[in-house]
This record gives sequence, structure tokens and C-alpha cells, in this order.
Amino acid sequence: MQWLIIALGSVGFVCIALFVGQRMKTSAQKRRQMRATQLLRFDSDKTRKRHHRWSKTHQNSMQDIDFNGRNSEQENRFSSGSSSPRGNKPSTLRKKFSRKATSSRASTNIIVNPTVLPDIDLREEMSDETKEVLLGALSEVKLFESYMDDELDSFLDCFRPVDEVANGNKTIYEQGDIGKAIFAVETGEVTFTDEDKKEVKKAHAGTAFGEECLTYEYPRNYTCNVSAAGTALWKLSRVDFQRVQNVLVNLRMEMITDVLSKVEILAALDPAALKSLARTMVSETFEEGAVIIQKGDKGDKFYIVGEGTAAVSDIGTEGIVIEKEGYFGERALLSGDVRGATITALTKCTILSLNRTEFNKLLGSVDDLHANFIRLTIISDTPLYADAKLTHPEMHALVKLSERTVFQEDDTFHGGSEVLTFLTKCSCLVAFDSSVDEVEYQKGDSITGMEVLRFKTECECLLVSFANIGRSIKGGMNRLKSVEEKKIPLMISDINKIEMIHTGEFNTKIWKVRTQKFGSKLDPNKVYALKEIDKYQLIRNELVHNLWWEKDILEAVDCPFVINLMETFQTKEHIYMLFNFVEGGNLQGFIEACPDSRLSVSSTQFFSACMLEALSALQLYNIAHRDITPESFVVNSDGYLVLIDFDNAKMVDHLTFTLCGRPHYMAPEIIEAKGHDMGVDIWSFGVTLYEMLTGHLPFDEMNQLDLFKSISKRKFDTAPLRETAEGAEDLLLSLLSHRMKRIGMLADGIDEIRRQSFFELINWDELLWKSIPAPHASQVEQLSRVVVGKYQAKPMEETQSEMDDIFDEMSVSSEDLVVMFDGF
Repeated sequence: MQWLIIALGSVGFVCIALFVGQRMKTSAQKRRQMRATQLLRFDSDKTRKRHHRWSKTHQNSMQDIDFNGRNSEQENRFSSGSSSPRGNKPSTLRKKFSRKATSSRASTNIIVNPTVLPDIDLREEMSDETKEVLLGALSEVKLFESYMDDELDSFLDCFRPVDEVANGNKTIYEQGDIGKAIFAVETGEVTFTDEDKKEVKKAHAGTAFGEECLTYEYPRNYTCNVSAAGTALWKLSRVDFQRVQNVLVNLRMEMITDVLSKVEILAALDPAALKSLARTMVSETFEEGAVIIQKGDKGDKFYIVGEGTAAVSDIGTEGIVIEKEGYFGERALLSGDVRGATITALTKCTILSLNRTEFNKLLGSVDDLHANFIRLTIISDTPLYADAKLTHPEMHALVKLSERTVFQEDDTFHGGSEVLTFLTKCSCLVAFDSSVDEVEYQKGDSITGMEVLRFKTECECLLVSFANIGRSIKGGMNRLKSVEEKKIPLMISDINKIEMIHTGEFNTKIWKVRTQKFGSKLDPNKVYALKEIDKYQLIRNELVHNLWWEKDILEAVDCPFVINLMETFQTKEHIYMLFNFVEGGNLQGFIEACPDSRLSVSSTQFFSACMLEALSALQLYNIAHRDITPESFVVNSDGYLVLIDFDNAKMVDHLTFTLCGRPHYMAPEIIEAKGHDMGVDIWSFGVTLYEMLTGHLPFDEMNQLDLFKSISKRKFDTAPLRETAEGAEDLLLSLLSHRMKRIGMLADGIDEIRRQSFFELINWDELLWKSIPAPHASQVEQLSRVVVGKYQAKPMEETQSEMDDIFDEMSVSSEDLVVMFDGF
């Protein structure tokens, strides 16, 4: 079966991650080398092998790629400056061009200094006494409370002595300095003073301070000075923290996912569901001799041993030991039956636990999962779907949107809006056109046409609406009917440029064009938008990776509410991407044009429903857009929304840690650097919904520090929502909640949002077919402006000959260009 093949295909990667994650238990030096190897080897992304095959001969151009497989400077693209990282030799490209282009969105986006992640330098030998003090200090910091001892040891490898203290300098940092590290006091004492030199507080040996700067750059509130002789300080930089954190979190997730895949009752789960469970598990610590579960107690948790060993007793057999990565208590996920054994910690144990209630919220009951597994088997064995060669995400989306039903004798089925698949042998009277025939259907047969069936015997069937086929399968019904799109290769000579409508950053141009060729996607009578991208600029600004990601994402998604990439092609100097022409203004303009900068309830319901359809399409492929705002949606000429701007988008197959997006729309998990996934888009959707309903943002502090603290608390004023629509307050409280409780990311996905009372007047199938009259269709022309990119026109600063020099300096040949952009 397809899901099993794909799951087995991922075992190799899981095994590699687990192998890299094993600690060498020899000398301290070998342990440090092992951790450094982990941090270097994990710097991989599945797409890199494809998109950077050329890099084997150009290692310099790869040295600045971070763990997410993206360029660090481009990930933290909204920068106020750049810095050369310790231990990294600048590439020849940076030697010649020290100035990095700054986005025109810098004023509205998060400002982050683009620090390239350095290689891990092995620390000098740290004494056991020092290590004990620093571990004690970290254990009191909330940011480190979820890490096991072995994981904390990896952070210790990256602590460095504070040279300023060793050199006799008494000032560690000044008030207002941008913080980039956490400090730990080994011996002595430091004092904090305000702007009036008045002492505010002290930090003694065994304590840490400045942890807020590990997640984002804060100005220091006080001046920090050494106040006692013999003071020794250590520091961990934000760059090293984020690099180690990225590796450790994802290694742990891979370990947990691997263990969960071996649990019999979870065998029906796909890899994405297993990863969701892995993120839900909570870390608990049990001291030696502590009872973890007691025989006879009612069970409600499933456990995995993360660290240490535990003993099983009271089962008639002694001497059974559960070691690291062992599991127990899985029956608690099925029911609240009493425990059949006692489990006791033999050593100090870190146990990862999963509560049945949280399990059911996230994935549904185990019975539901097995029902889904049966439906998955049916779909994969049905010729109609098997012949369409559905992808893994399409299969699982179809499972969620299908319905098993039983037709009784004399029941009637009217075709034309649903696909019906027979699960049992059945005899029916079939009316088609003017004829009526008796037909005997076999298990696996399907009906896709306009037939009317009257059942002569009881029959079990699987039903999927045409609309849900369109939601779950790229190409919709045409794909099932084996109607193949005719691919017609395009060249620049096939394009007639009408006018340039936009000039963007990095010499990117947007043209209004027509095509001379006709195909399944192309019509010479229609107008398109052609994005012209300079290859030199892509290489110079290290954006090749980003371009491939954008292409892969847009080619994967097939949704009327997401901008449609029609074709791609290239010349020697340029990459071309042909899009459908979107000529309305962005949603922000519509909001600002309304009285009090707020939409009516009906308009808000309509536009937010369009957004949900777009986000649903992205979720199908585990795509996180990471910049959902009113400016990311364009009101098209038909009055419906279209999602654009995939600069920050990423296919998330594991947690990612990049700080990106607009501050007021950022989810707490981005700010807190705990790793994020598609759930950040649901949060941003909630912020946008609140803004449309009330005319202001739920978190509107102007000071960045205050804003992030407010978002992290998830507290906002719900009073304005009570004056809008029924269900609005409850919906927003569910959207702007903790990731593991956030509606839209639980068992029923975005369907759960669709079912909320706030959307009770929305017919979702009619919305998908665009049969609902758009509330602002008449205003589109009035407020129309082309919104393809967001950058202001900017002249190119280097001549072509200078770009040729850059190209030569990078030693990129014509053959390299072919490989680098092969596939466009």
C-alpha cells in the first residue's frame, strides 16, 4: 500500500538521525566530537540534494545554509545590518559586495540581524565542578526545562568563558546594548544598575541571566558589572543556542516518531500524524525508586523512556527492565482500564508521556484511526483512485473527506455531484439518458457520471463529493477521468510582452503578457503575468534555494484561492515564471477603505472562508506560508481572494525555527523559538480575522518587546468581538490558543473551523465553485491595482559586465547553470 511504502522509505532517514543522535560513551573529547558531528551532519534538507547538486564543486556558496536548508541571511531577511560571524570566512562574493540589499518591508517586518550559523567550535575542557554549576544554573531557566540531562550537556559544549572578565574589564554590557547571549555565573557576583547608576539587582554563583535574548534580540534593560573579585562568567550565544536546539528537538522528534511507529495500536497512522503526537508528548522526571504507574490504578497515559531505566513488577515475572526508547502503557490510549503492572524507576528517569484526552483531541479516537485505515486501504485498492497515482498527502486528504454509507433496498442515488465506490457486490437499476438497465456492480467499481441508481439489494459504498475531490486531489475530477494536461514547452519567443507592470528587488520584473501558444493551461486570448528573475542576482544573493522552494510549493498546490503558476522556462540569463493575472487590490486596501477600517460581518465571513480554503490547500502538503496577513491576499476581479507572496513559505516535514513574518501576526511558537509548523498560519489567520471584525489588532503594542510578551501570554481583549457575530469570540479564543489546542490543527483539521457557528451561513462547496456572489465584486475595479510583488521599483546598481565579474569570481560555469536550474 502506498502509505506503507512511503513510511518505509522514510526509515532510512530516521535511522540516520537516530544513529547520529547516539552518544559515544568513551572519553569527554569523543563525546564533544560526536555532538559536533551531530550538529554538522544534521544540516541537511531533502531538497538540497536536488537543488544543490552543483555545490560539490562550490562549497563556498554552501557554507551559509542553516539547518532548515535555507540561507540564514535570507531567512532573517528583514535586517538592519549584517555581521560577519565568528569562525566563518567571508565568501568571495561578500568580499566584493559587503552591502546586502534590505527589503523595503523592513519597516513593517521583524528586524533581525542576519547572523550566519557558524560551525561548532569544541570548547576547552570544562571541569566537573564548573559543569555542575552551569547545569544548575540552566535548570532554573524556563527555556531549558524541557531538555534532558544529555541534551543540556550539548548546550554546555557551546558555552564560552567571558573574555571581558578574564581581561579585567568590569562591564559586561551596557544598558541598551542588543543582547545576543545568555550568561551563567560560575563564581563571584555581578550587579545590575539602571541609567542613574542605581543598583537594581544582583546575580550570584549558580544563576543565569539574559535568557530572553536567546529567542530574539532585545535591548538590555540594565548595565551589568562584575561586583566581586574572582568572578567567572560563561556565555552561550543565541546563534549557538538556536543551532543546537534545532538539532536536539528534531532528533528527539525522530526518536519519538520511530518508537510510536512500533506501537501496534498506532500502526494505521501516517508519518505526519506520528510527528504531531511526538510534539504533544510531555517530559516528566522520576527519581530513583519512584513509582511511575501502579498496578490497579486507572490508566490515562502512554509513556516512552527518554532517559534512564525502569523496572516492571507485579506481573508474575521479575527482572524485566525498560530502557531508553522503550515504551509502556499504550492500552491507556484505547480506554481507561486499570494498569496491569507496576513500573518503577531504577535510575533517575526522564519519561515522555501522552495523555489520552490530548491524543483524542489531536487525532481522534483509536477507533476513528482504524476506520480511517480501512478507508485508506479501500481507496488504495480502488482502480479509479489507483490509476490516478495519488500522492501520499492526496490519499490521506481523501480519507478524511470520504464517507462510508449503507444503501438499503430501493434507496436511490443521483450521480453528478459525488463519486460512489462500491464496497460490496451489488445489483442496481441504472437510469442514464432515456434507458434503464439492470447492472451488477463488483467491489471496487465506481460511478462518476450522471447516472441515477436504484439499489435492488443492500450495499455498502464510499462517497466523496466532487468538491472534496477538488480539495484533495490536484486536477480534481479530470485527474480521476485520466484527462492529462498537455504540457507545451514555452520559450521567450512564444511570449508577447504588453507592458512592464512592476520592478522589484534583485532586478526582478513583472510583465503583463500574452502567449502565442495554446494548451490545456494556456489561452492566447488571456492576459498573464510573467515574472522575470535574473540568474546572476539569484546566485549573488544566495536565493537559488528559495526559488526552488517557491516553484515546488506552487506546482504542488492546486486551489482557486492560491495564485496559479502556469509554466516555468528559462534563458541563459533569466528564469521565467508565468502566473495567472491577478489585478485586484490586496485585502488590506479593502479593509482601510471601509468605515472605521473594519469589514461588515458578512464580508468578513466571506473573505475569511476564502482564506480557509487557501490554508486547507497548503495543509494538504504540509506547507507553512509564514506570512499570512491582509496584504498576502489579493481581491481578484471576481471578488474572491487569492493568496500570493510565498517568500517565507516552506514545506515543513519537521519543526523549523526560523524567525520570520510580521511581528503583529507572529505565533507564540515562532517568538519563543520552540519550533513551529503549519499551525503558525492558523494563528495569523486568527489575527487577521480579529482585525477584519474589529478594525484593530488583538496584540497592538508598538514596542517590540512588549508586543512579543503580549503574544506569548495569548491574552487579548474579546469584548469587541461580542458586538460582531455569534460565535466570533469562541472562534477567536480557539484560534489564538496554544499550538497543541489550536483549532484547525487538531483531529479534524480545518474542517473543525468550517463547522463553527460563525460560518454557519457559508456553503463551502458553492464557495469552492465560486457560486456565492462576492460582497465587494463591484469595488474591485475602483480599488484595483496590480499586486504581484511587494517591493518598490529599484534601479540595478551593477552593470552586466560587473555581474559577469561576479559570475567568474564564483567560478560558476555554463554547465553549473544548467544543473543549478535544471527543471525550470
